[in-house]
Amino acid sequence: MNDKTVRHSLANSNDDTVLKALIDIAENAAKFLRPAIDEVFNLCLQTMQQKDEFEESRRHLALEVLVTLSETALLYVS
Repeated sequence: MNDKTVRHSLANSNDDTVLKALIDIAENAAKFLRPAIDEVFNLCLQTMQQKDEFEESRRHLALEVLVTLSETALLYVS
């Protein structure tokens, strides 16, 4: 996952497609995000903290990414 591309897309667009795609990936192929899990968490946390920059709906999607990753992580814990 290219963190800079995702950040650029979030900062320069009102489109929530990137976060919705991350939710889909987290639900269906969470292992794909494992190598970039720190970046994904940081990206989502930063998005949620920026109340002046992002609408509430976008911040909720960022939270949903984290929740979905947390839920699917239970599937991979032995």
